[in-house]
Amino acid sequence: MPNDLSAGVASFLIIACYYLYRQLRVHKNPLYSMKSMNTFARDAWVESMMAGGPGKEILAVQTLRNSTMTATFFASTAILLVIGVLNLVPRNGAVPTAVFEVLYSHATAGDVGAFKLLILLAQYFWTFFCFSLAVRIYNHVSFLINITRSQCAFITPTLVADLINRAGHYYSLGMHTYYLSLPVLFWLFGPLYLIIASLGVVVLMYHADHGILKQRSTPNASNG
Repeated sequence: MPNDLSAGVASFLIIACYYLYRQLRVHKNPLYSMKSMNTFARDAWVESMMAGGPGKEILAVQTLRNSTMTATFFASTAILLVIGVLNLVPRNGAVPTAVFEVLYSHATAGDVGAFKLLILLAQYFWTFFCFSLAVRIYNHVSFLINITRSQCAFITPTLVADLINRAGHYYSLGMHTYYLSLPVLFWLFGPLYLIIASLGVVVLMYHADHGILKQRSTPNASNG
């Protein structure tokens, strides 16, 4: 049975190797991952929306509204998870005490459980931060995307696409932090569960990042 330190190192190496593998594949083929493909798709979408046409303004606003609502939902969920983690913090009697002071004192005293809770809190706060930034940028884009070049010359499709891709980047960071919080959550039950959960999360992220592209790029034998 691995101890907590060796399990933590093994989990870090498993996840780091996956991200390194994905980065190498994306470097060779920019369309290898869903994130890279969505970047090109957003560029084309912004160009199409700002080119104008019947119903394009409504379509742009509705699409950005859906993205904003989704990011808002995940940001709210992150705060609820923070509250749930805070309820797991050990109490020093009935006297209210600063939560982080309690966690820090337990962690420095060798309480591994408190250290795990600190990691979970950091992950969920970072998730909230990422989705909040995504919502902020989506709100900015909702105003910029309906501006024509004749109205404002420096508001170009390239500028708007860069902004919406930045929002998508924060959204992706938030989702991946959600994924990476699962191994830490299972770590509370034991170091072996951390390693198993890390392997499961890597498989999940692989299929989420590449499964659809791999399936679409494989010829269907039944068609020909």
